[in-house]
Amino acid sequence: MHHRTLFPRYRPRPFRPWAALILLLSAPLAAQFPEKFENLQVLPADISPADLEATMESFKAALGVRCTFCHVREGTPPDFIFPLDKKDPKRKARVMLQMVAEINGTFLPRIRNDEQHEPVVSCMTCHRGKQNPEE
Repeated sequence: MHHRTLFPRYRPRPFRPWAALILLLSAPLAAQFPEKFENLQVLPADISPADLEATMESFKAALGVRCTFCHVREGTPPDFIFPLDKKDPKRKARVMLQMVAEINGTFLPRIRNDEQHEPVVSCMTCHRGKQNPEE
């Protein structure tokens, strides 16, 4: 699945001041990113490290979680083993990403009322910083 299919209406946004803060705070994570990504089942296989990191940061913000919510850390000292699918939240996230892509790509275009406003949903739309949207 290509990223244009997953996020059909994605358009880069202008730089926001808070983006610098996110990049600064995520520096330790960037050092842990593997050189080659494995087991990407929904995200595009050719996603850039910067886009993958931004996507992961958006998940963290939308659900109010840290990397260990979905990803396993093992060993001494503990390192992330990103390809593992041991955690249920990671499996659920894949289904939720497919749902978001379907809503944005199939349903929302049907209700678009003008060229200026293109409705888009994301994880934040429902989760609003909480693991469980109904909280």
